[in-house]
Amino acid sequence: SEIKSSYGTIKYFTQKILNWTYQNPHKYPWRSTRIKFYALIAEILLQRTKAEQVIPIYKKFIKVYPSPDKLSASPLLRIKTIIAPLGLRWRARKIKELACVLMNRYNGKIPLHLNELMSLPGVGQYAASAYISLHHNKRALLIDSNIVRLYGRFFGFKSHAETRRKKALMNLIDLITPQYNCRQFNYAVLDLGRNICRSKPLCPICPVYIKCY
Repeated sequence: SEIKSSYGTIKYFTQKILNWTYQNPHKYPWRSTRIKFYALIAEILLQRTKAEQVIPIYKKFIKVYPSPDKLSASPLLRIKTIIAPLGLRWRARKIKELACVLMNRYNGKIPLHLNELMSLPGVGQYAASAYISLHHNKRALLIDSNIVRLYGRFFGFKSHAETRRKKALMNLIDLITPQYNCRQFNYAVLDLGRNICRSKPLCPICPVYIKCY
């Protein structure tokens, strides 16, 4: 079924969370890097993993593997050892395959088209959208469990594991996501969903609490 929301409500939500994120910036090391390979690796490591857990692994990883060619030549066991504390050991093989594809097909560069990105090993819909919007400031629709929970609470619909696959939710996110300043908006919904609108929400300090369902 359709998720309804007025232009005024969407505008209120967007402005409030953008103001909030400007006043409460979250400084993770991958957010300031200019090296796009580091950024893509970070988005893969961040999948289904808390950002605070990723920080030390990310720092070690990019020190050992500063480029796709170094990573593509690495023994798989060494990659597994470095990222083992994050769990999801399948990521090690996918990350190595990613480096090999980048070297063999793209001369070490990272493609910018969403479909091309999604075809890369280890890079699904979320990582591709996050890479494009957060590291290139190009418009892409971002969706993860925290964001679904945030939207569900604010716009008044029940969210569960299958919600993110529903067309009605994607239509809503398409409506909400601004044409410009996409990077800052997506950082805002990520940070708000992760730090404020948690499973046990911190409603009194939420910037959109007054109009939340």
